[in-house]
Amino acid sequence: MKNTLNKNQDGSVLLVVLSSVFGIIALILAGVSIWLYGEMNKAQSDVDSKVNLRVSEAEDKFNEKCEEKMSRERLRTVSKFNGPADLGSVSFDYPRDWSVYVDTDTTRNYNKYEAYFYPKEVPKVSSSQQFSLRLTIENKDYDSVMNSYQSKIKKGDLASSSENSQGHEGTRLSGEFSKDIRGYAVVYKLRDKTLTLRTDAEDFKQAFDQVAKTIDFED
Repeated sequence: MKNTLNKNQDGSVLLVVLSSVFGIIALILAGVSIWLYGEMNKAQSDVDSKVNLRVSEAEDKFNEKCEEKMSRERLRTVSKFNGPADLGSVSFDYPRDWSVYVDTDTTRNYNKYEAYFYPKEVPKVSSSQQFSLRLTIENKDYDSVMNSYQSKIKKGDLASSSENSQGHEGTRLSGEFSKDIRGYAVVYKLRDKTLTLRTDAEDFKQAFDQVAKTIDFED
């Protein structure tokens, strides 16, 4: 009778031990499963993020190429500007969808000839108004005009480099011309006067660069 009781007790203990072991193994497996599931989700999330990033980058590049193509198409359709013969017959190509306004008051005395360009309709002229393009022919010598920019060049507001169009040597300026105007300009000696062509905003840089390549005049 004793032996039977001991055997039953031993069997019960073994059953408890095995149950505990299997329970621990089940918990470990459950924990591992949860960890693996989390890692899989994390990996999938990383893959999704990378895919989304690639897709976004591809879309951005596609949109940039489309915009560049549209800009090139717009620039292919150009008009020709021709200035007065007694002011060097300045000429250049500009986008046909730009309008031009010539300041007739300054044209009469030629102390300063000014023409303003802007898409569709030219806004009212003011010192703070940004134009896609402005042409100025001043009754000042080239050195005098360039000296007026020296303080801004020294401060670093403007950067200066050489420029060449149709065999004419000049200077390119880029940066902050005033608190309202940040853009690009090319400056040329025109007989005893000075020719300046400028854009007043970064948005018009591509068009301005195309226009600047076509500037010609009679020395």
